[in-house]
Amino acid sequence: MNRIYRTLFGLLVFVSMVLAGPPPDAGMGTEPGVKPAQKMLRWFGLEYGWYAPSLKDLNNQFSGPLGGEKIGINDYIAIGIGMPTPGDNRVGLFFGYWNCSAKQGSSKLNVNMIFFSPEMAFRIVKIPNKVLFSLGLIMRDVFSWWKFESVGADTSEMSLVTDFGAKVTTEYYPTKSIGIKFDFGRIIWGFDWTNLLGEENTRMQTPGFIMKFGLNFYY
Repeated sequence: MNRIYRTLFGLLVFVSMVLAGPPPDAGMGTEPGVKPAQKMLRWFGLEYGWYAPSLKDLNNQFSGPLGGEKIGINDYIAIGIGMPTPGDNRVGLFFGYWNCSAKQGSSKLNVNMIFFSPEMAFRIVKIPNKVLFSLGLIMRDVFSWWKFESVGADTSEMSLVTDFGAKVTTEYYPTKSIGIKFDFGRIIWGFDWTNLLGEENTRMQTPGFIMKFGLNFYY
């Protein structure tokens, strides 16, 4: 993991600790009117949705052999682990996977991506015990690899990208321990680190829309 990303992740952990507030015994002394700390929420989540990265350079490179076919939107899956936070704010680590391909005759382009994504969400509006509306930040490390196959020509590359985005989340609570959510987000900016190694690789442009349905289990 690069130095910039480690710094961002450290900041994420720090913010989570600040949100956590004082330990449970703090404020329980002789001073009247001091409330105990809020209960810390922990959760495990599953996500399924659709992701549409730009991949402009890659699509332009192979649009000819593929007869204009392009890599576009396709299924996205992920699992998430929540970091302890009080109240209605959410901080989690997500591990996701995405794959898409384009084919024309004997020519085929296949792209795979694996995501490590710390995400934060902050409450905007809440209907108690029913629905929570949040605004969040997305920070991802994306490991990707693609392969182009055709008659007499096979090409493949790998890339590491760091990108950033924002999302809005709606979460409905049928019970106290289960949340059903919908995320609508956009990856706004990304940087491909691979070319810093001196290799002339095709840039992987990951910005694009991402929509996800999720199921969170609180404990």
